[in-house]
Amino acid sequence: MRKTQNSGFLVRGDVSDLNKEYYGVLKDIYELSYVGNGKVHLFKCHWWDVAHLGRGDKIDKYGLTSVYNHCALNTNEPFILASQSEQVFYLNDMVDKDWLIVVKHNPRDLFNVPKAMESMGTTSQTLGNDVANEILAQLDFITREIKMMQSNIGSTKGDLGSIKGDLGSMKEDMATIMGG
Repeated sequence: MRKTQNSGFLVRGDVSDLNKEYYGVLKDIYELSYVGNGKVHLFKCHWWDVAHLGRGDKIDKYGLTSVYNHCALNTNEPFILASQSEQVFYLNDMVDKDWLIVVKHNPRDLFNVPKAMESMGTTSQTLGNDVANEILAQLDFITREIKMMQSNIGSTKGDLGSIKGDLGSMKEDMATIMGG
């Protein structure tokens, strides 16, 4: 562990461990590239052993979670998908020097947008579907924005016609005033 306070990751447990949270710090980032410009980002992490509450992690009376800095998880699977991670920060515990307090953090401008687009009949069962759904959601948003801009342009054309008409009548009024 570094000497400074650090940021790290939280990964929520799978189906059998619904409420279990696993904590770690980033060691390396890998980008896997596939044919057709597909890319997947993997994080290699150092994980703390949180298998037994009280030994590797604990929750205090205020609901704050702490991890034991010297209780590493021995695993052959240190990798997670970037999309599975949530950012957390670790603060040095001033009372228990070997423990780090976990601070969960929601990044600014991050919105919880559903990945599956049920209206299109797709499901989010594989990574490929997740990427496709995100792209489809962005395309749907862009399409709606373009339609809105086109309708605004259409109404602007009418406004321009009335402005031209107003300018014509203003010219006539000026000619009348000027005596011509």
